[in-house]
Amino acid sequence: FELLDRNDPKLLHHQEEPLCAVEYQLADWANVALRTLVWAVREVEAFSEWQQRYKAATNDTNETRKLKAKEANLISELEAELESGLRLQGATAIEDKLQEGVPELLAD
Repeated sequence: FELLDRNDPKLLHHQEEPLCAVEYQLADWANVALRTLVWAVREVEAFSEWQQRYKAATNDTNETRKLKAKEANLISELEAELESGLRLQGATAIEDKLQEGVPELLAD
């Protein structure tokens, strides 16, 4: 949850430790192997400008090489920039049963 703004007063209807509550709930869901979805939002005032920088970075062969090599790169920096300061909107979980025969295959 490092992408979420922990100081946002709107998180989970002003609960005292809202992200802790979500973290505990997600851990509970994970313990019973549920597939989870958490979503958040933030207003991006200069999205067109960010999008141009991102497109340029993803078209730069040196930046894509660094990304693939897991080196510091502009693509990852721009993604982190866009995905910061998010306001939690909600979380949900569903059971995701394995297809027939998969548990036996995994056990082998």
